[in-house]
Amino acid sequence: MKVANPLPEVGHFQATAPTRLLLGPGPQNAHPRVHAAMSLPQVGHMDPEFLQIMEDTKKLLRYVWQTENEFTIPVSGTGSAAWEAAIANLTEQGDKHLICINGYFGERALDMHGRYTNDVVSIKKEYGEVFTLEEIKAALAEHKPKVMWICQIGRA
Repeated sequence: MKVANPLPEVGHFQATAPTRLLLGPGPQNAHPRVHAAMSLPQVGHMDPEFLQIMEDTKKLLRYVWQTENEFTIPVSGTGSAAWEAAIANLTEQGDKHLICINGYFGERALDMHGRYTNDVVSIKKEYGEVFTLEEIKAALAEHKPKVMWICQIGRA
């Protein structure tokens, strides 16, 4: 064998990860109950117990969103998947969307919203600059959009 087994050098993968307080926009610390649940045996997606868990989850989601819509379902995905699901559910073709662009996510929003409506308008600032309340109010008054999108913290 040309490549030596690196296990003696990378054995740390078998150790417990260090405890960290995660405060960034990415992964967050999970509650200990979540970690405990993740250590339980897996259940197949067609198992009757899994189906009951999904039904219970749907009931809880309907309560959270205060809806009686039977098609309220959990969707496994990234934050971007949730973002796109929200746009898809809020938009009908022809709806006007206002996008406030001042960074990378504003550019992404412009592209993403454009997939759901042909009427997307934007206001722009240099990356990292902040929109004033007056600028936002003026754009809302001028364009009267059904949806307005602005990023709380963008990437320059």
